[in-house]
Amino acid sequence: VRPPPPEPTQNMDIPVKITEEEVIRAVRSMGLSKSPGPSGLGPAHWRILIQVQGVPEILAQAFNEILGSAQKREYRDLYAFRFALIPKDGVAGKHRPVAIGETITMAFHKILLSRLKAQVTGYLEHEQIAFRRNAHAVGVRMAFNSMQKEGTQAVALDMQNAFNSIPKEEILHGLDEAHVPLVLRNYTEARSAPRLGPLRRPAEHDAYCLGQNALLRQLKLIAYADDVLIFHENISVDAADIIREASDLARRFGLTVNVDKCKDRK
Repeated sequence: VRPPPPEPTQNMDIPVKITEEEVIRAVRSMGLSKSPGPSGLGPAHWRILIQVQGVPEILAQAFNEILGSAQKREYRDLYAFRFALIPKDGVAGKHRPVAIGETITMAFHKILLSRLKAQVTGYLEHEQIAFRRNAHAVGVRMAFNSMQKEGTQAVALDMQNAFNSIPKEEILHGLDEAHVPLVLRNYTEARSAPRLGPLRRPAEHDAYCLGQNALLRQLKLIAYADDVLIFHENISVDAADIIREASDLARRFGLTVNVDKCKDRK
C-alpha cells in the first residue's frame, strides 16, 4: 500500500511571477511555421507585437492573473485546447487527434511547462535512471550488475498506449510527492482531462513519468519512461508469471501492460 502523499496545501511555495523577459523568450522560441489559432494571429505576428512598448508587460500581467486563478472555469477556458479529429488520408474511419489553441497561450504553456520541468527533474533523477546524466550507460551498467547474480532473469514490459493512458490522479499524486508548488499543481490539474490526451512536449513526458513512479517503486527494474525492464532473482519463476503479476499491479495504477509485446530477456 502506497503511503499517502503530502497534502497539496503544504506545497504553497509560490514561484516568482512570470516576467516580461520570460514572455519575450517564449514568443521568440515559437516556430514560425506553426499554424495560428482561431484568431489568425500566429508566431510571426506575435514576434512583431512584443516589440511594441507595453505589450510584454500586459501579457505578463495577464498570464499571472490566469495562473493565480487556474482552476476557475472562466480562466481555464482562456488557455484550454480544443480537440479536433482530422481524417487520415486514404484510411477510412481513421482520424488524427489535433489540439487547437491560441498561439499566445502557447507562450503561457511554454513558460509554465519549463518551470514544471525544473521542479520535477531533480526529483525524478533520484527515482528513475532515464533522468540521470548518461542514462543509457548507467542503465547498461545496472543491467549488467543485476544479471551477474545467479538465477536472475530480465523481462521487458510494454506499456500499452502509455503516454496517453496515465490517469490524471496518478500524475497529481506524483506532483505532490515531488512537492511541486500548489500554483503549478493547480495549473496541471486544470488543463488535464480525466486523462491527459495526446502528449508531445518534454514536460508532459515528465508528467507521465511522475504518474508511473508509484508503480515503478514496487518493481525491481530499469525504466526509460515507458520502457520498463524487470529483474527477477528467481530463475524458476516463469517469465509469463512475472508479466502477469506486473500486469495486475499496473492495473491498480490505471495502466495496461501489452502482454503480447513483453519479452523474456534471459
